[in-house]
Amino acid sequence: MDDCKKIQSMIVPFELDKLSLHDEEHFIKHLCSCKDCKEEFEIHYIVAYGLEDDEKAVKLKPEYRKLLDVYDFTGLVDLKIKNSLKKIERIKRQNRHNIITWLICNGFIAAALIIYILIQYY
Repeated sequence: MDDCKKIQSMIVPFELDKLSLHDEEHFIKHLCSCKDCKEEFEIHYIVAYGLEDDEKAVKLKPEYRKLLDVYDFTGLVDLKIKNSLKKIERIKRQNRHNIITWLICNGFIAAALIIYILIQYY
């Protein structure tokens, strides 16, 4: 239950894209496994967009606005989760790519240094 309170306190930071990658991944995984927190997330959208004027909705991506136009808050939450999972996977893939690139570059530098030493001293 404490984890649910923590997750529910992350709804607004998630919406504002202020969570770290680790926190966002934890948040999304929890929403996928906890019906109560997912419903709380849906209620956030109902309050934030369903009860207010269209001024906030105009700033959203068209794919989100389309769901808001028909008051499909469940679909909106599912789409947000799906897009977040894609974003997390894209960032992880990029991080892996960066690490591999860094290792290859360092390998070339080490090889160049060894060749330089061999040429200089032998």
